[in-house]
Amino acid sequence: MKKFSIILLALAFGLVMTVPALAIHIGDERDPQGALGITGQYVLDGEKVDYDGDEAAWYDNDVDVNFTWNMGDVTVRWRAELDDTEGLEGAKNNAGIIDDLWVMYKASDALSFKFGEYFIGSSAVADDTTGGFNIQVMYGLDAVDLSLAIAKLDEDGASSSADADGDEDVERYVLGASFKEAGPMTKLNLTYVMEDDQVNEEGPSFMLLEAGLPIGPVSLGLEYGSFGGTDSGGADAEGNYMIFDIGLEELVGFDLGINYFVASDDLFGDWEEDYAPFQIIQDEVVIDSETSRDMTTIALTGSYGVNDNLKISAAYIMAETTEDGDEIGSEIDVVANYKIADNVTYKAAIGSFSDGDLGFGDITKYFNRLTFTF
Repeated sequence: MKKFSIILLALAFGLVMTVPALAIHIGDERDPQGALGITGQYVLDGEKVDYDGDEAAWYDNDVDVNFTWNMGDVTVRWRAELDDTEGLEGAKNNAGIIDDLWVMYKASDALSFKFGEYFIGSSAVADDTTGGFNIQVMYGLDAVDLSLAIAKLDEDGASSSADADGDEDVERYVLGASFKEAGPMTKLNLTYVMEDDQVNEEGPSFMLLEAGLPIGPVSLGLEYGSFGGTDSGGADAEGNYMIFDIGLEELVGFDLGINYFVASDDLFGDWEEDYAPFQIIQDEVVIDSETSRDMTTIALTGSYGVNDNLKISAAYIMAETTEDGDEIGSEIDVVANYKIADNVTYKAAIGSFSDGDLGFGDITKYFNRLTFTF
């Protein structure tokens, strides 16, 4: 697998030096076998972290190829993960070759059905599904798009003392509404997620509200999430969080924004994910085993396009604990994105964290990524 990855990288590099961009397209939708499109990417990541003088470094190698068939009202998509390794020292891909594999049928202009293995998510803090087999119905109205998905997370027909009927399934139901017309608001989305653990006859739930509103040249964004119910381990899924974004781009003439995040100290859910928009705070710095629990952050972010190929971004972040108000620390991030060719990009970032009252120590993190698309 390692040799195969090296060969793919060499081929990709050779192609991008001779061809501006490559995408394979075979056939036409009117043909009996439909139209086939093939795209993909090779990504090489490198990270180094200095934990107050104690260093750690690693690499990550990813190869993905995307196959898409269009046959009239039917679309088939397969995203094949050919390699995903860390360390690059004889590591093998243990995640399986299928990342996404789904079929969508467009029954009418408004009604579509989609089923297969693919990700359903709407929140950076709480991902709705991280795998499993989904059956989804989508219906579009003039003012709102509606969707209902049933995600089979665990299919187990073996009988046990907990379930003599031999039905130990775990399913998740995802209801979504995305409003196209919501008065002055530029965005209004509602999501409700409920998990059904048929062995324990319980499960967590999650409610999400996303909204956007322009006020003159200033744009406002809100995300509110709240957990409820009981997780698979018997603990209460509880707590809530809010994210506020203030966009000042039209006011100042370049990309400038303010981000505010606050979570209750009891925030917990079975599928709670890392909210890590910054290099170190909410990523390397962990509060109570969860990056987003009992933490309040405020950040000033901005970016500037130096030219058509180079873009520089920066952020200054301050954080404290929500419940006690203890100073966690502050951080400065600087990120550079450079377009080498039409289908080759390079990203480099550095983050510097200054410790506050909690004794994490000073932390510096370096990150770089080379991406080939084909």
